[in-house]
Amino acid sequence: MTWGLIAAALLTGWLSYRHPWWRRPLGYQHPRILMYHMVPAESDHGRPRGLAVPAHRFDRQVAYLRRSGWHFATVSELLEGPILPKTVAITFDDGYADNLTSALPVLLRHKAKATVYLIADRQSPLSEGGLPDGAPLAELLSDEQVKELLDSGVVELGSHTSSHVNLANADPARCQRELIESKHTLERLFQRDVIAFAYPFGATNDSLADLAEQAGYRSAVTTQAGVPEDLDAQRFRLKRIRISGRDNMITFRIRLRIGRRR
Repeated sequence: MTWGLIAAALLTGWLSYRHPWWRRPLGYQHPRILMYHMVPAESDHGRPRGLAVPAHRFDRQVAYLRRSGWHFATVSELLEGPILPKTVAITFDDGYADNLTSALPVLLRHKAKATVYLIADRQSPLSEGGLPDGAPLAELLSDEQVKELLDSGVVELGSHTSSHVNLANADPARCQRELIESKHTLERLFQRDVIAFAYPFGATNDSLADLAEQAGYRSAVTTQAGVPEDLDAQRFRLKRIRISGRDNMITFRIRLRIGRRR
């Protein structure tokens, strides 16, 4: 075998691992829930590329969804049912300011919707560890910016706890407080029902799912990669497809098709 054939075989293997087009696609009767965080106006090498999808790339992705016949819904609308085949819910975790300045214009331009999961206590920027205090990761939405986002009519408000604590490492009393107080705080501030929840770091278990339901939420999303195949049974452990700043359009389309990269 020549070196050229060896190189070609290695390249083919790497591409199949990186872009597994060969996986069986999940039926489009199952909705896709896409997970985003930051949408900076331009590529920002100071931010983690796994969390930051530049606005021009986000625009291309949403335009592709619209052009390809996908139907946009909020997470809560998915649970209300029935839903059409090829339905997608766009979600944003944490509540970064660029969700308003960069992402909202894209949503409006393509007549799309989104669910934004807010940390109720947004006085301090998120640190590299994902917690308030420390080195700032990115600016979070102010109360006035949240109101502007909601006034657009295309954004659902969800909770992401009060302090972005890893609930799997917290005692039950702390978990209950984080779930209930964040819901009440957001509802009081913005005069909207908050029935959607996102687990910080995606950390969940059966007990946390029960607490989320008891707190009055009707759904909860994780960071577990995949597609929810039974919305009602999985409503408090909904899988999502993580969209990264490293993704090109080939990767994006494959993720939609198979539900995850690998």
